[in-house]
Amino acid sequence: REDGSTSRPYNFLLQPQKPVLSALAPDTVSSCSAGREREVMITGANFRNGARVLFDGAAIATRFISASALSFLAPQLSSGLHQVQVKNPSEAVSETSALFLDSKPEIQSVAIGSEYVSYYELIVTGRNFQQGSTLVADGKRVGTGRQVVGEREQLIYFGCSQVVYQRHPYDPTPKNIRLQVINQNGEESNIFSISAP
Repeated sequence: REDGSTSRPYNFLLQPQKPVLSALAPDTVSSCSAGREREVMITGANFRNGARVLFDGAAIATRFISASALSFLAPQLSSGLHQVQVKNPSEAVSETSALFLDSKPEIQSVAIGSEYVSYYELIVTGRNFQQGSTLVADGKRVGTGRQVVGEREQLIYFGCSQVVYQRHPYDPTPKNIRLQVINQNGEESNIFSISAP
């Protein structure tokens, strides 16, 4: 002041800026994805070097890209919606966003494979197939693992993206066959039709 006296003191409490989580890309990750396919980019604002991603409340490995971008690898967890937040080193935490881990099987294509004396193979390609998946072919269930006595048809698991159906037709005439994959948790794929014996 001009008269030389001092004003009364004021105390200010400065709060750290809260991180802002705007979007996840992708916002859905397939349970069969591996490596870089599981990478999720977070865009937003106010991210600080050392920021961590909280996945369902637990801190996971995070790559700091910039004040507006982070990335992480989606953990191998059960399917469904999971909460994602960003936590800065100052302990400030963003609002929650959702990441969907998808384990629903999907048939993308079916092709006739090798042919043998009494059977042939249908090669089913897609995603999210499991070791214990069941194939339903025109209402008949065919599983992986041990065959039932007297049952000739079998399903062979080759990985998340392929199963092979060993089909023993009674008649070599092609007909429309409807196929569906069902995982152990009850999730069902789309129905796929193919003309084959």
